[in-house]
Amino acid sequence: MSLPNSEANFATPAPASTPAPAPTGPPSAKPTAEDPIGHQANLETLIQRLNSNCNQLIASVECYACVSTFPLTSEILVEYTLNGEEKETVIDLYTPENDILRFHTVHLPTR
Repeated sequence: MSLPNSEANFATPAPASTPAPAPTGPPSAKPTAEDPIGHQANLETLIQRLNSNCNQLIASVECYACVSTFPLTSEILVEYTLNGEEKETVIDLYTPENDILRFHTVHLPTR
């Protein structure tokens, strides 16, 4: 028994498409002369986004790369009202020189 010799029996490969753009990940460090660690602009962008997208809170930079851990840690102070009572919370962010800015922990302010 012989099989018909027809191109219809073969799958036609899909036409080549242009490659998808590389995914954009979290902002990495961009050191400058004024900011050798390179995350000051990233931290300010995060603060701006928190304040513009979350109208129930006020976020501000408590300190930038000020906690001597490895990597250094920055702090964001978050102020909000809960059940009519003013509250504050601090968000700690790892601020590494050669990596992305990332969440570490949340705690009450130490004042």
